[in-house]
Amino acid sequence: MTPLHRLIKQRREQLGIGQGEIAERIGVSFYEYVDVERYDDEITQVLPLKHVRSLATVLGFELGTLLGVGSLAGKPSASSKPRHTILAEARNRLGMSVEKMADDIGYDERFVHCLETDDQTLETCPYEVLKTVAECLKLNPADLL
Repeated sequence: MTPLHRLIKQRREQLGIGQGEIAERIGVSFYEYVDVERYDDEITQVLPLKHVRSLATVLGFELGTLLGVGSLAGKPSASSKPRHTILAEARNRLGMSVEKMADDIGYDERFVHCLETDDQTLETCPYEVLKTVAECLKLNPADLL
């Protein structure tokens, strides 16, 4: 099986898009994008989710494919509620304090407050952070995409 970073490079080349152009189109520096084509874990561990979404759109890949969770097409959404509401409700359902959650995921309490009040917070984080938060709250990470 071809590594993801090679598939990304092949698709970009098939589309005739240069590395600089694609970096600009998805909103990252040239060097950040070059790392995407060098390392498989760059997509999930470094690149913020909003940029992965943009990359998927530009290259014509499904988001789930780039994140290694498989196709998200046709999967019913876990809820029609915004993600920040889902996260706050899950934490409360578990009887977990903000302090405990922050400690469990390795982030500051302010980050947990942002997660629970701003739906765009997860978009600024790599997928691995979303996955850590979801697992802490006993949620399916794919349902938060």
